[in-house]
Amino acid sequence: MALCRSASAPTGKQGHRVTEGGRSGTPALALLCAVQFMLVLDVAVTAVALVPIQREFDVSPGNLQWVTTAYGVTFGGLLVLGGRLADVLGGRRMLQAGLTVFTVASVGCGAAQEPWQLFIGRGAQGVGAAIGSAAALAVLLRLFAEGPPRNFALGMWGAVASAGAIAGQVIGGVFTDTLGWRSLFWINVPIGAVLLFVLQFHVPANRRASRQPLEPPGRSCSPRASPC
Repeated sequence: MALCRSASAPTGKQGHRVTEGGRSGTPALALLCAVQFMLVLDVAVTAVALVPIQREFDVSPGNLQWVTTAYGVTFGGLLVLGGRLADVLGGRRMLQAGLTVFTVASVGCGAAQEPWQLFIGRGAQGVGAAIGSAAALAVLLRLFAEGPPRNFALGMWGAVASAGAIAGQVIGGVFTDTLGWRSLFWINVPIGAVLLFVLQFHVPANRRASRQPLEPPGRSCSPRASPC
């Protein structure tokens, strides 16, 4: 996946990583990990909600699988394109774009009145997740220099992604049983809004974006890519 190259940056007096602009990298890392956790969580969070969704919409079992498939296919298939967009247009800008698409699509999913509306909303969520996840990783690699700082950041990133994949079904079950299946999507709205607000303070914008053109669409889309 094409990602922004990391720029070297100074280290604080106590050994903390300092991001561009002189700010500690700890808040930025926590923010980026929170984004990844939310996006990976949504891969599995609807698995336990399929029965109530089928009951409400009276959809066939074959079509019901689109609730999970639409998200997984677009998420995994567009990761490469998301990374390239982060290269060309800037990591923070694409992170904001991905989170915005994901959050707005969550509103559509929560308000869906027909099965096709839910399927399209899930696909749109996957598009936002692919852009946001790839951009978040690009930002992480840019902010943390090679060596122990980046190794630690990538270790945390991987651990959080794994935790999101594992916790998805547990959290999905709790929310579905207590608040209904629509709450799985509505909860993303305030979380996404908070992340969008906070990232502008802790994720510096790219000083310089790549001027290389985007690759042809066929080379930027990979259905074999994995979101975690």
